[in-house]
Amino acid sequence: MQAPQPQVVLVGPSEPGAAPRQGLVVDQESSTLLVSLDGHPYAQLVRAHSWWATIDTARNAAFNAAFKALAQAIPMETLVEGPGGRWYFWDSAAARLHPLAEPRLRLAGGIVASAKTHGTDDTTAYEVYISVRRHGRLLMPPSRHLRFISHDLIATETQAVDLVTGTRWSFSRNCVPAGSSGVELFVACTPASLNRPAHVIALAAEGKRTLGLLPKGLFVYEAMLSPDGNYISANLSPGCGPSYSFLVPTRGGHTRPLAGGAHWSPKTPPSKTPGWTKNNRLVVFIARSGSCESGSGSGIYLVNPRTLGRRFVYPRASAMWNPGLR
Repeated sequence: MQAPQPQVVLVGPSEPGAAPRQGLVVDQESSTLLVSLDGHPYAQLVRAHSWWATIDTARNAAFNAAFKALAQAIPMETLVEGPGGRWYFWDSAAARLHPLAEPRLRLAGGIVASAKTHGTDDTTAYEVYISVRRHGRLLMPPSRHLRFISHDLIATETQAVDLVTGTRWSFSRNCVPAGSSGVELFVACTPASLNRPAHVIALAAEGKRTLGLLPKGLFVYEAMLSPDGNYISANLSPGCGPSYSFLVPTRGGHTRPLAGGAHWSPKTPPSKTPGWTKNNRLVVFIARSGSCESGSGSGIYLVNPRTLGRRFVYPRASAMWNPGLR
């Protein structure tokens, strides 16, 4: 008997042409809700779940591992799992789910990203290697750590390549790339000693320049360049603890915590930036207080990077679909 198919139920605009370009992903018990950035639910993906909300079985563990790795490697696209372990690609422009027969996704510009699973000594665990090709030509050796930083920039743990210009950069393993502009690659780095501040730097063939310092005692795990290239948002954590999001100008200025206040302290409310809007607004989760369990007043906000003024969008979300990655 064939497994039931996931369904797209529009709860906002009825015409595909009115589909929002970006939005929030909200996990529900038996579906995934997509919310536009004006705070209105747009579509419900019934019987479909994001990669982090799927449950593996012995039968589909290797298959799921490949799709999960592919979904994480391409954050600007949304992949979901439906009934029977089948995977789908969310086409936001057409408001449709397209079935995927294998962990392989065709992107703009003739780019194809694919995932291949390799077994390990642990029969319940798998290593997944991501490869990226253009018209059949391999652009970077397959890697367990390869991911798209933007539509035109891919990176591993220590290397990045611009898919348009072919420019390549090397960086330290303790750095995460945020994006690129011209000949410069922007990275946010955790120092070897947490007694020193984390920092954001611009790398180029002729050298590097420091853009901003981040608080001591926190690890950088994610950074994103704004679409206009003027700001970098960085998500940091003390390791086992809440996330804190910061804003670093690329053209000079002070680093600021996105939860508010001039300076960060352990009492600063937790925050996390899942992405940027196309018109250069931050999408930020901000908690009410320094407690991760605080719910009242917590939510997703649109934040103006120049003034840090914020507008409430929705109570919660797990991620963005089509984040504005430069």
